[in-house]
Amino acid sequence: MSGLDSRRAEIRVFRVDRVRSLRPAAHPRATEPPPGYAPAAQLASALGEVAGRHRVRVLLHTTLEQAARRIPPGAATLVQTAEGVLLETRAERFDTMACYLAGLGCPLTVHHPAELREALARLSDRLASSAASGGRDMGPVRGR
Repeated sequence: MSGLDSRRAEIRVFRVDRVRSLRPAAHPRATEPPPGYAPAAQLASALGEVAGRHRVRVLLHTTLEQAARRIPPGAATLVQTAEGVLLETRAERFDTMACYLAGLGCPLTVHHPAELREALARLSDRLASSAASGGRDMGPVRGR
């Protein structure tokens, strides 16, 4: 839930499962939201930040439009830069994030963390090995 935190005097996201009790304010006041405030975007961004324990920063060498087609809202923050699109998100596992990034289908540069670069290198090695294995062609797959 997104709203005004009267103790901090700022708009923030609250986890409803952590609310213990509600008390009406002694002097309730209605305030206008700040210009450009988008509660759904703020909530989506907040949810994307709690998806894993590792912060991830990757530069995607593509356009913001192309990145937004492949990355669902809330999964990451996307910012257009002069070099491409900066993707910021969180990940629980580096190998899973490496597979996700490889599936985006665009060149990329991992800014942080180094462990993600290592996971991408391991994935690349496994894929290259699989492609070079020279298995025999068994013909087209038949439908069931």
